[in-house]
Amino acid sequence: MHITKESTGALTATLKIEIIEADYSEKVEKQLQDYRKKANIPGFRAGKVPMGIIKKLYEKAVISDEINKLLSEKIADYLTEEKLEVIGNPLPNLDKTGTIDLDQMKDFTYYFDLGIQPEINITLDNSIEVTYPTIKVEEEKIDEYIHNLQKRNGTVTAGDEAEEGDLLKCDFAQLDEEGNILENGIQNSASLPLDSIQLKTIKKKFIGKKVGEVVIFDPMNAIKNATDVAAMLNIDKEKASSLKSEFAASINEITRNKEAELNEDLFKKVYPQDQITTEKELRDRVKKDVSVSYSAESDRHFVNTCIDALIEKAGIELPEDFLKRWIMETNEEKITAGQLEEQFDSFLKSMRWNLIEKSLNNNHPELNITSDAIRNHIRELFLNGKEETDEMKERTKMIIDSLMQNKEQVKSIYDHLYEKALLHVFKTNLNVIEKELSYDEFVTLITKTYEK
Repeated sequence: MHITKESTGALTATLKIEIIEADYSEKVEKQLQDYRKKANIPGFRAGKVPMGIIKKLYEKAVISDEINKLLSEKIADYLTEEKLEVIGNPLPNLDKTGTIDLDQMKDFTYYFDLGIQPEINITLDNSIEVTYPTIKVEEEKIDEYIHNLQKRNGTVTAGDEAEEGDLLKCDFAQLDEEGNILENGIQNSASLPLDSIQLKTIKKKFIGKKVGEVVIFDPMNAIKNATDVAAMLNIDKEKASSLKSEFAASINEITRNKEAELNEDLFKKVYPQDQITTEKELRDRVKKDVSVSYSAESDRHFVNTCIDALIEKAGIELPEDFLKRWIMETNEEKITAGQLEEQFDSFLKSMRWNLIEKSLNNNHPELNITSDAIRNHIRELFLNGKEETDEMKERTKMIIDSLMQNKEQVKSIYDHLYEKALLHVFKTNLNVIEKELSYDEFVTLITKTYEK
């Protein structure tokens, strides 16, 4: 068997694989002999079927199978020996290979196209400047957080008249053009949160109404959300999106959420582990929670910004035509050419980052998350700051061993530790410029980033 490589582009090549009969004949003969021993053909005793019949029945299939095995093994060996890093998988070049006739041919020549992995030369240093957004914890955000705590821990009471924020339970009935209930029209009983009504003029129709009163309104015009309207009227979202009709909403019940008071009962309920006795202590605790949440959001955005900066700096060229062909030929889920074009830029970005990531993992050992690191993380979570006593060690080990059998759990912990390590590598090696932003400014920044 002989393999040669011909370069067909900066990052593509074609392998020429020449197979002669001697490369596969011995294995084919052995396989046919095994078939003969096991063959159960009427008119012949077991193991006594003439080899000519066995060959007629099985030889072509066996030769094809052995050649495919041979190709797979030898291509893999060749790539390893030649230290060729490829992208995707070798793809058969059917045009160059031509027709393979197992009846007439004993020697064969196959051609396979390769996508070659480009060299990655990138170093993390101060020449790469990345902004880290530090989000200010503003007093109004703390107010919002506390207000939400009060709402979530409040009590539901009945209302006499509908007010802002109330929940109305109504019977809905579709009306005809003359304002009468439409025969065979849409009817349903459901809840209507007044906060879901986007049009103020329609919301005012409901404010002040009592149980038993009726409000005429156009649901889609009022709520402007097909998913919410579909759920309220018990119809398909598609039908809701095109709905242009007046409905009668008969109010059956008015409920409102009475917010919990800011007192020690609420403090103990939302922070049972803390000794909070005053509103100021609550605000300090909330500020700490908000800070942790903001830091996590800043970290995620920072890491994504670093990835974009590294991709841009690396300037990695890829064999795009080969990759498009590879995706179309090997994707398990059917994908159209149009879908491929639509998603191809995202695919290229992901592949460029994978190549950079591989290089970073080789140069930064802290990015290699070991099994011991995962076990230690589980141990820390279980102990929760407590000292591990001799009595606890066996139980801790059993818990860790059990969790390590859960592949999804292990993958989740690995991803968490890797992201944490990657964040540390970026922060300690790149030129990080901190910029303080309000939360609203941060949201605007995120929105603009995703719109690019």
